[in-house]
Amino acid sequence: MPTDVIQPDGLPPDDGIEVGAAELAWSQAWQLPVLLLGLGLLVIGVYFALPRYSTPDFPRILADVEVLLKEDKLEQAETKLDKVAEDPLFNQTADDPLKGQLWQLYGDLRFRQIDKGVWRGITTPVGIENLKQIASHYREAEKLGRDMPDAALRRYAQTLAALGDDAGALALVEKMPADIEPPRHELVRDLIERRLLTDPDPTSKQLDNLVARFEEEIESENDAAVRRRQEIWVLSVKAERLLNAGDEGDPEGVIAMLVDGGMLRLRQRGATPRELAPLAVRLGEAYVLQGKFGRAEMQLSEAQQHLPEGDPLNPRIMVARGDIELARGSESSQYTNAYSHYRQAYDIDKMGPSSIAAIIGMGHTEANRDGRFPEALRWFTLVVKRMIEEEVPAWDPRRRLLKERLRDIHVRREFENGRYAEALQLLKAYEPLEAPDLDATTLAWFARVYEQLGLQSLAHARALEPDPNTPGVDPNLKARRIHNQDAARAFEQAGRYYRRQAAELTHTTEEHGGALWKAAENFERAQLWDDAVAVYIDFLETSDNEEKREEASFRVAQALLAEGQAEAAVQRFRAIVEQSPSGELAKRSYVPMARGLSETNRWGEAERLLPSVTEDHPSIGPDSPYFHDALVALGRLLYERGAEDPRYYARAIEVLGEQGGAVERYQNSKDEEHQREMPKLRYMLADSLRQSARGLLDEAEQARTETERLAKLAERVERLSDAQMYYNQVVTELEDWHADKFSPLELQYFRNAHFYQADCAFERRDYETAIGLYLNAVSRWQDHPAALVGWVQIMNARAELGQVEAARSAHARAIELFNQMPEGAFQRADSLMTRERWDDWLQWMTELDLFGPGATAGVPTGD
Repeated sequence: MPTDVIQPDGLPPDDGIEVGAAELAWSQAWQLPVLLLGLGLLVIGVYFALPRYSTPDFPRILADVEVLLKEDKLEQAETKLDKVAEDPLFNQTADDPLKGQLWQLYGDLRFRQIDKGVWRGITTPVGIENLKQIASHYREAEKLGRDMPDAALRRYAQTLAALGDDAGALALVEKMPADIEPPRHELVRDLIERRLLTDPDPTSKQLDNLVARFEEEIESENDAAVRRRQEIWVLSVKAERLLNAGDEGDPEGVIAMLVDGGMLRLRQRGATPRELAPLAVRLGEAYVLQGKFGRAEMQLSEAQQHLPEGDPLNPRIMVARGDIELARGSESSQYTNAYSHYRQAYDIDKMGPSSIAAIIGMGHTEANRDGRFPEALRWFTLVVKRMIEEEVPAWDPRRRLLKERLRDIHVRREFENGRYAEALQLLKAYEPLEAPDLDATTLAWFARVYEQLGLQSLAHARALEPDPNTPGVDPNLKARRIHNQDAARAFEQAGRYYRRQAAELTHTTEEHGGALWKAAENFERAQLWDDAVAVYIDFLETSDNEEKREEASFRVAQALLAEGQAEAAVQRFRAIVEQSPSGELAKRSYVPMARGLSETNRWGEAERLLPSVTEDHPSIGPDSPYFHDALVALGRLLYERGAEDPRYYARAIEVLGEQGGAVERYQNSKDEEHQREMPKLRYMLADSLRQSARGLLDEAEQARTETERLAKLAERVERLSDAQMYYNQVVTELEDWHADKFSPLELQYFRNAHFYQADCAFERRDYETAIGLYLNAVSRWQDHPAALVGWVQIMNARAELGQVEAARSAHARAIELFNQMPEGAFQRADSLMTRERWDDWLQWMTELDLFGPGATAGVPTGD
């Protein structure tokens, strides 16, 4: 026991006191047992106060679930089952058969849940998964040793039959006693009916096995009437499958089965006309498919005479009669009669098994009758809605019938008759039935219709182009823009559908490449360059058509250039030229490649490239369109470079104006595009002459001799005179154009030509001519800031002529015009100065008073 106790710092030890567990004071020692005793009593009290937990009676609960299922209380049954399945004690205490009962009840529950919906959607992937889940529940119950009742075995067998496991289903039937109620042939009939809901194949071996087993079972039926009715039912099933075989059915098989022994044998065994009515209807339908309409009518009439009013075969008979009317011809009266039969079938039972076929028939006949397109569209829209709501599977023959009549007949007819909007309406009505995975044919129809709608809108826009001989405001400008926008949207849609079509086709097929090509073309029309490039590249990666591949490479380069990716475009153009310099695509590549070089500021390369076409290309002569394009492009390039270096204007004059230049070469061309571009060529030539004349004045001042100086001045005057002439030609030519037909560049050239021809006269000191030209220009462009420049030049010309009052008046007109102009006029890209700069300049002119009282007054003329 320790004697030294470490104390807290600063406190003396307790002398003579040793503290240990065996030496507690009495006041502390007696409290601990009492506390422990009290805690124990508290625990005991709480224990006896808690409610008692008893093991659930799981067998009784599962028995209750069976009752709930029989009473169709599915939600309550599911709640109880889930509670048992989630109870850990069930898994710990329940034996295997009881666990098997749980899984069997889950199978019964799931079966009843989908059976309650008449197996709607059972052929969809989700429906198949539901069937597999039910089968797995029953399978688990079997593994656990559950002795399942006959009703559960029957559901298990029906599920397996629906999944195509005929062997498994029939094995379950074997487990049932021979004297089971209902009889075993009824059980097998149930299996067949379930399988018919999920198996479209009329040659299905699984279904054949079930049918064969059914026929074996009914052989042991002692009641002749029952056996006869079951034989009629199975013959109806066989006939139905033959009618749905392939795209056209197998009418010969139906007739051979029913006529050559089937119906006759049954009659001999006492079958009544009422009992044979289902076979007579199917035999009549087979005769319709064969085109034997008299025999068909006889069978249908025989059946209808013996059917009660509410029998579901009555509307089926009316549908068949409608089909007969359609098959007999295409007269208006026959469409009317067919519609009447279909309508009667529909009115008998609007939601019955024949109603969908009746609606298809009504839509088809209405679409064939003049002026009934809206009604046809309404019926087609309704039948698609019904098929979706009723989850009619993809293999159902009614889907095939609708596709044939709606898409393959009526969309095609509207398309071929140029009624593209109606064709699109039909396609949109049909689309939800396939959406979202439209097949390649449907996608192709959408693409073709949108493409034609785009071309149609484009044609409408061009038809509204203004008459170039009728100046003034274009009354159709807004409508034309709307048509162009509609065209762009339609072309975009066409491109998207063609691209989707290509994705549905095998990449190695010619159809795949064709769809990609059409997609890219429509993206180009819509000016969606990104999409066009992507599709052309896809084409290059997948197509083995060498000729098309070369064209695709060229189009990729074009689209890249249009998109603004000049460097990438130049690389592709260069590759085309290097591969075959004299090839057709190479010839088409020179000019756009030069443009791309210019846009990347590689002017020198562009200037060297274009003369290689116009001067020494081995396969491009002066009459070639490629020669024309290169010559014009070179002239434009040199003219544009003149803004940076005036020396280029002289070279532009050589290309555009001298003998053999673009203006002389193409001014009398019969080509409409050449005539359209002539005003622009003349303007560039005129402007090059005017701009280069300024340099000649500087050269004259620096001349070494008087002769040289005079020669430069004479050349300057000649160039100004030629420039004035060409500007005048531009004005005269464009004056006849409609105001709204100008491109922005042409409008700028047209306006500038008015003022620059006056400038040329002014520079030549022909002030009277200059004043007249300026007055014409400011009158024509009075709402543009350029008019202010014109009045200032009129003022200067008056001053040069000594006409002081007229100069002062021109100055006042400039101030007046300035004050009237809206602010927006000075914010335009082509405005020479801002409003503030003009205000300062005019104020300075006023304060300077260049035309004071002492100045010599002149006589104003014409202003």
